[in-house]
Amino acid sequence: MLDEALVNSSCYLRAPKSIDDSRVRIFCFPHAGGGASAYYRWGKSASNLFCIWPVHLPGREGRIAEPPFHSLPALMEDFIPELATHASHPSILYGHSFGSLLAYESAARLELMGRQPIALVISASPPPNLKRRFGGVSS
Repeated sequence: MLDEALVNSSCYLRAPKSIDDSRVRIFCFPHAGGGASAYYRWGKSASNLFCIWPVHLPGREGRIAEPPFHSLPALMEDFIPELATHASHPSILYGHSFGSLLAYESAARLELMGRQPIALVISASPPPNLKRRFGGVSS
């Protein structure tokens, strides 16, 4: 069973109200400027197979008073130990737009720790091996 003291002291991850260790955990990374609340409805409608864990980033929603990170490596260094604690369970990482980059980097770092997620799902983002193409802005 999940250690409630560990989850309640968490900054980035907060346990869903109903936790069943037999379910796959889906860690959801919000888009740039978005917050964990984007995924609350998902938790209510998730099947008995999944448990939704939104990622709460500093500088957003309930953590608005905390300064946001301006460096991806610094954010990962702060976040990954907490994620690794909860990703010892079968898990999926999902990221939308900018959250896709965070999910991808998290998956790569978890894999190096021997805690590879069972899937990485990204939306609204090109694969990391393709260069991003931005069109010019016309006046």
